[in-house]
Amino acid sequence: MKKIVFLLPHQDDEIGVFEIIRRVKEKKSIIIIYLTKDILNKRNNESKKVLKRFQISERQIIFLGDKLNVEDQKIIDNLNKIYSNLLKILKNVKDFELFTPTWEGGHHDHDATFIIGTKLKYKMKVFHKHFPLYSKRNSIFFNLLNPNKYAFNNFDVRFLKINFITGLKFFLNTFQYKSQYKTFFFLWPFLFLSYLIVRKQFIITNKKFKLTPPGKKKLWYEIRYNFKFSYFKKKTINFLGNKN
Repeated sequence: MKKIVFLLPHQDDEIGVFEIIRRVKEKKSIIIIYLTKDILNKRNNESKKVLKRFQISERQIIFLGDKLNVEDQKIIDNLNKIYSNLLKILKNVKDFELFTPTWEGGHHDHDATFIIGTKLKYKMKVFHKHFPLYSKRNSIFFNLLNPNKYAFNNFDVRFLKINFITGLKFFLNTFQYKSQYKTFFFLWPFLFLSYLIVRKQFIITNKKFKLTPPGKKKLWYEIRYNFKFSYFKKKTINFLGNKN
């Protein structure tokens, strides 16, 4: 049975793959791995509760970030540690597809997870697919669960259609992330638009990848977290050049 592995930076990032998970007939084939730790001691349980609605058992969920003590915003500083542990976890999973967030400049943990997926793709010779979470469109709007211009210009972007009732269920699922209500308060209008109006699950692939900023202007994580792309690039070059 072919496995489907999701590398998710944070507990709640599964909101970006609800339709993909829903469409998997053999739910036991799914493995979900979270790369940052639950510092609130609430987020793991919130994600488990939501995933249970998709028939995903706790046995299929790995909280690697807790094991490795990887904090939010620190995936880029722990690339080799995460990667080496993923190789150990996945070494016996011979046939699988890999999903990660796409390269979009919204959150540096998301982009760092994409980089890990890129290296796993070539090391383990697996099919790497990615999905949008969020990036800044302009001073007001976000691309939430929708690809930005960089993706359309540089990657192969396809989508699955989500029916209205399913989209409504997805939207209601987001109210289970109670520890993140302050964040979701700003996201809910965009989630409503994505799940109930746009109703598309985007799936992105790429043959080649160039380490260039996924946007012409300042990236959202540079604005929100004052985290420089130049630092991200330096760490990424060191990681991708490390031949494990």
